[in-house]
Amino acid sequence: MRRFLLLMMLIAGLLLGIGYPWYVTNFTGVSLGKLEFYHRGGSWKPVEVQFDKKLSPVGLKVLLQVDAPSEKLSETGRFSLKVRGPEGLSYREILEFSLKPVGDGNVGGTVQVLWQFADALIFLGDEPYVIELETIGKNPLSIKLAELHLTANIGSYDKNALPVGAGLMGVGGLGLLLSFLAGGGKNRKAPKSQTGKSQWGRQGGRDEK
Repeated sequence: MRRFLLLMMLIAGLLLGIGYPWYVTNFTGVSLGKLEFYHRGGSWKPVEVQFDKKLSPVGLKVLLQVDAPSEKLSETGRFSLKVRGPEGLSYREILEFSLKPVGDGNVGGTVQVLWQFADALIFLGDEPYVIELETIGKNPLSIKLAELHLTANIGSYDKNALPVGAGLMGVGGLGLLLSFLAGGGKNRKAPKSQTGKSQWGRQGGRDEK
């Protein structure tokens, strides 16, 4: 019974911390298209958007196309996504993009696609908004393309649910591990079957004549 409850906690944590946000950000809403922040050979530029309030909330997803390194390296680039409305800065989010190391079978110079879901924002009125993506510090990524993907009427989830889901996964997973280890310890302490001397014959308690 205890293991069943721990398993249910683990499953609930996976659904709450990983499954639900992934479903909301990938399978709800209607795509509005994409806008370009940067293309190799050009310069970084902000994009301007204007939405009917009926389209809110609008999901903001940033996508990068990055050259994979020729060596087995793992690099992380940090970016600041800013949204400016009629009254100034209305939203700012720090995004981190981690470049996956090249595997033994991969060829250096291939392109990796990285993306981060920033947030779902409510745009009020029909005024234009300016959205910028800026690098923070020295950028180690060799970026080929940076885009903003927009999704109208996207579902939203409470970000406070993420640490709750992580907690449930931790408690459930650790509890199951300890439970199996404890069960294995009991099995090791079980008495071994005796394969001692025969109780029959001259060495046993009875002799056959």
